Amino acid sequence: MRALLVQLPHEDRVPSVFPVGIANVAAAMTQEGVEVEVLDVFALGYSASDVSEYLKKSRWDVIGINAFSTQYPWATIFAAEAKRHQKQALIVMGGPLPTFNAELVLQKTATEICVIGEGEETIKDLVRNLGNPGEVAGICFKSKDGRIVRTSPRPYIKDLDSLPFTNYDIFPMGVYFKWVTVPGVAGGVKTVNMLTSRGCPYACNFCSKTFRGARFRSIDKIIEEIAELRDRYGIQGVIFSDELLLVKKKRTYELCEKIRPLKIYWSCQGRANNVDLDLLKTMKSVGCTSVGYGIESGSQKILDNMNKKVTVAQNERAITNTLKAGMIPVVQMIYGYPGEDADTIRETQEFFERIHFYPATAMGECEFSLLTPLPGSPLYQELLANGRIADEGSYLEKLEHGYNIDCPLRMNLTRFSDEELLARKSLLSNQVKATYEDYARRHPAERLRRYIRMYSSIRFVEGYPGVIRRAARSIYRHLY
Repeated sequence: MRALLVQLPHEDRVPSVFPVGIANVAAAMTQEGVEVEVLDVFALGYSASDVSEYLKKSRWDVIGINAFSTQYPWATIFAAEAKRHQKQALIVMGGPLPTFNAELVLQKTATEICVIGEGEETIKDLVRNLGNPGEVAGICFKSKDGRIVRTSPRPYIKDLDSLPFTNYDIFPMGVYFKWVTVPGVAGGVKTVNMLTSRGCPYACNFCSKTFRGARFRSIDKIIEEIAELRDRYGIQGVIFSDELLLVKKKRTYELCEKIRPLKIYWSCQGRANNVDLDLLKTMKSVGCTSVGYGIESGSQKILDNMNKKVTVAQNERAITNTLKAGMIPVVQMIYGYPGEDADTIRETQEFFERIHFYPATAMGECEFSLLTPLPGSPLYQELLANGRIADEGSYLEKLEHGYNIDCPLRMNLTRFSDEELLARKSLLSNQVKATYEDYARRHPAERLRRYIRMYSSIRFVEGYPGVIRRAARSIYRHLY
């Protein structure tokens, strides 16, 4: 049996995040004796016509498409092209799009089977039962008489360590290796992303979650995979792309202890109520360079509306402690959540006045992400129920730009007019950036301290002169 697995593009992004999910499905199919080929449309930069030409070159029994909710237009195009050129192939779609909108996908695209949730065990079961999909748990499919059938849910994979290591070799890895800037390292650090867990134990109302709860790989398995990436590809850094790496302090301390000998750099996603200064200093000492925080708002009212289960004070303390530890806090903000008004916007501005930092884009600009309800989130379900989203297909067609900071306004859930909402957003960004720049001018010593913290605690930078490191530490001590 031959299978083609397809990674679709994102219209507003560059291919920088390795597609771990589809790589794991490829490994699972290989275990079943399937000959697997990957077409990474995203990494290769293929157009629709390029895809059409590619599909003429060979024959496959199964064509699997991985799709996010923001890729609905591309998923529709590719499924149609796949069926046009490969009439004998079974068209299967997995990922968040079919997980949350299976019926729509089956009705509006040439897809024949949707995989709901995790794909590794489901795809193996499907390969064994191609002629009898009703026996496969965790899918939704078109029956021979045109009905849409949803089978029983498939239980989550309990032991993530039982899964094979991610198959990197069948992807154009030159695209996914990134050179990440690290203080003191000329030219940056060769880096790739990886996962250590699935899911998140929290339930923020705006969050689209493919998995409920959280499951974890063992630290030993994580270290083993990092070592393999280092030895095989020369990786010097890892971006942990878990929804939330810093769930439990005990687990984070264990990761720090065991990652130290590898002498790599890493970054991750944290949460304000799960970190303290001691933990952050430990992370910094073993190569962590930055921590992302879903701060979302400086207003407690908005945080409560979001069901964030965190306080403004905790958010403020986490950012301050991350800076004290010598790392960069990646501040992630949402603007325009239900309840947003002049008071909550003012509270957000005041929050940034206190922390002396701001949510920066890659270009250094200060920006806030416009709220975009996504399928799979409680907020999206509420909007469906009350009729604010009347046509899911039309809504999904407009989601190509996802929820990036420069995406257009999809839906205004505040009492402001669209024009006023956007004008206040622009004003807030300008005010927060101006406040930070004014503070930096008036407190040059504090700005210098932050740079010194980043340099003085570096322990293992190849080629980083020891004399500079010692001098930085000396200056640091005098400043404090």
